[in-house]
Formats: sequence, structure tokens, C-alpha cells
Amino acid sequence: GETSDTTSSVEGQLMEARERIAQLEGKLSAQRGELKSREETCVELRKSLKEAVALLQPLQDQVVDAERERDEIKRQLENAEKPTGGIGGDMDILRSLEEKLGEKEKE
Repeated sequence: GETSDTTSSVEGQLMEARERIAQLEGKLSAQRGELKSREETCVELRKSLKEAVALLQPLQDQVVDAERERDEIKRQLENAEKPTGGIGGDMDILRSLEEKLGEKEKE
């Protein structure tokens, strides 16, 4: 009587514990899968970011070069506008620089 009741009670608890373990193992497996997926996504994002930075660097260099060239042309233009002895030569330089500046602004 009492022994079989105790045995069936223990067996019932053991079955519940096994079910709970199976549930927890399932959750753990799902969490591991999700973590792996997140890590893979993170790796892809880092790779994309590096590629984007690599693409931006040449553009940034071009901007710096264009600004430097623009400043040089402006400086030459200002120097050409200053009154000097040879007006004819300065006017030719001024026209040439204005043409260059106009071409650069069109780009």
C-alpha cells in the first residue's frame, strides 16, 4: 500500500522533473541558436561598415583635393586682381583663372 503510493509519487515527481529538464534544454537550444544568429549578424554588420569606410575614404580625399585646388585658384585670382604694372598680362591670367574656376564649379 504505502510503499507503492510512495513509489508512484516519486516516479511522478521524477517524470515531472524530466519534462522540466526537456523544456529547459529546448529553451537553452533555442537561445544558443538565437545567440549564434546575432553573432553572425554582428560579423556581417562589421564587414559592411569596414567596406563603407573604405568607400568613403577616396571620396573624402577627393573633397580635400578639390577644396585645396579651389583655394589655390581663389588665391591666384586675388593676386591677379591686385594692381600691378603689366595690366594686359594680368587680364589674361584673370580670364584664364575665371575660366578654370567656372569649369570646376560645373563639375
